[in-house]
Amino acid sequence: MELQILFLSISVAIIFPLIALRYLSQVLHSLLMDVCGSNNAADFWLRCIHILAVTGSLVLVIACVPTYDGVHWLTVIRSVLIWTSAGIFLAVALVAKSVWSNAVKPAIEAINKSARSPLPMETQSGGTK
Repeated sequence: MELQILFLSISVAIIFPLIALRYLSQVLHSLLMDVCGSNNAADFWLRCIHILAVTGSLVLVIACVPTYDGVHWLTVIRSVLIWTSAGIFLAVALVAKSVWSNAVKPAIEAINKSARSPLPMETQSGGTK
């Protein structure tokens, strides 16, 4: 029975992050295209995110889920879901922080800077000074 629980745990740790990234993939790819400027760069970063999410969840599950003899399988499943969710959360949080720092924040600062710059004054003839 322990071998079945181990394979179930590993399967959940791999499949759940892939489901979450599938949900985000279309919008994330578009955003990465805007930030990176090329399809190859966007694909590279999207694949890195996939690896980060899957391996992060997998490492957390393998390291933290109880596997000693006599542990109830519901305890194992609960632990697997908690640690898999933590891995997904950390991966998405790292991506969101990176996107915020490199794309959103500079765009907001550029908008605020242009809003603070004075408009050119118009002359009576309709031109600018």
